[in-house]
Amino acid sequence: MKLADKIKTWVEEGLIQPDQGKAIEQFEANRHSRPYAMYSFVILGVTVISIGIISLIAANWEDIPDSVKLGTDLLILLITAFFIFYFRGSPILYYALSVFFSIFVLASIGLISQVFHTGGELYEAVALALLLTAPLMFLQEGRFLAHLWIAGFVFALLNYLFDQHYFHSFELGAVHILTTGSILLLAGLVMRSAGTMLQTQARASFAWGVLVLTIAAIYFSFADLEASDLEDSNIETWVLISSILLVCAAAYSFFMLPRTLPRRIMVLAAFGFLYLLVFFSIFVYPVGDKFTYLGIIFVILAMCSAIAFFDYRYLFDTFLVIAGIRFLVIYFELFEDLATTGIGLILAGLIIIGGVILYAKSRNRIQEYLKERLK
Repeated sequence: MKLADKIKTWVEEGLIQPDQGKAIEQFEANRHSRPYAMYSFVILGVTVISIGIISLIAANWEDIPDSVKLGTDLLILLITAFFIFYFRGSPILYYALSVFFSIFVLASIGLISQVFHTGGELYEAVALALLLTAPLMFLQEGRFLAHLWIAGFVFALLNYLFDQHYFHSFELGAVHILTTGSILLLAGLVMRSAGTMLQTQARASFAWGVLVLTIAAIYFSFADLEASDLEDSNIETWVLISSILLVCAAAYSFFMLPRTLPRRIMVLAAFGFLYLLVFFSIFVYPVGDKFTYLGIIFVILAMCSAIAFFDYRYLFDTFLVIAGIRFLVIYFELFEDLATTGIGLILAGLIIIGGVILYAKSRNRIQEYLKERLK
């Protein structure tokens, strides 16, 4: 519903006066908002320019001396850095040049590696580029560069961990995903307390942390491991590292975030069920129908996460949908013979439709109830 329609409804219901409605509309119209369309076109323009430069160089690559390649590359970096400083008072140009510089740093590392035949892995080049562009990422407020930097961090760290400590089962390697998500989540929580200066980076790190931890939880909810899978894997060390990071994040959330006690308890419950899911998946065996137990723990974890994020509607809905899908997987696992028949499929479809209708009718009431209890 558009703001004008909402204001009209509020006036009709007597919640606000007509002059108040007009004042709200005027305030929202005059309020400065981030020009997302403009920023999107800026990013598109930077991408097109980068592709054009690469195409121009590639077409004449063999004919260009190495000294010219390196000199031109260094000159472009210096000129870009100068204009970043020069246009620091112009948000659009400052942002565009920052994105271009960050991408060009990675291209420069690749060029140096190609000229001097240094070799190495891609994640090593990405890690070096992240190190060189970290100050720029922290100094600007654009979301794209923050998310781009964190995506590069996830890529570099996971590739390094899988390269150095490769487990013979991907489910065991998923511990590295858990470690990465824990680092991002803890970093996001710490930066959130640093003030308004790092809010963009804090939100990006927190969002990526939640995403990566969700992916890890999904994997572990299906990882029905046996004792033979853990032989000579040295996985205990990495589970310990992840556990320490999760405990630190949980403690920071409980003691440092300005939330009510019931909500902090719910956040702790989410952390607790995440740890229980990982521990149960890796170290508890045999336990009968372990796959079903893992699914139940995951559903409870998703529900706790939804409640913890009740005032973020997108996350609230996402975790509820994930819980519903995982519940259906449990249903098909428990009633395998029935589910393969037409009656079972019809029943499953009715459950899905009924759940959607019930949720659509009661979502606002649920969120209002949680707001009263947890806010």
